[in-house]
Amino acid sequence: MERYHDIAGDPPRRDIAAKATDRMALAEQIEAFLAGGGRVQEVGHQMREIQPFVINPRTTPVYNGGAV
Repeated sequence: MERYHDIAGDPPRRDIAAKATDRMALAEQIEAFLAGGGRVQEVGHQMREIQPFVINPRTTPVYNGGAV
């Protein structure tokens, strides 16, 4: 049994044209959005400011047998 499938003998994909059409449509929508005054909000730098979420097993009913 082959561990990995060798794609050398596979037929060419049939959805390449559809994917290219979808990419072009998305690019046009993005251009229209930006041309109409839309902005892209960058959130990468904001994600560092969020405090980590920690479950306290002493106060969580799931770990505490239902007691609060």
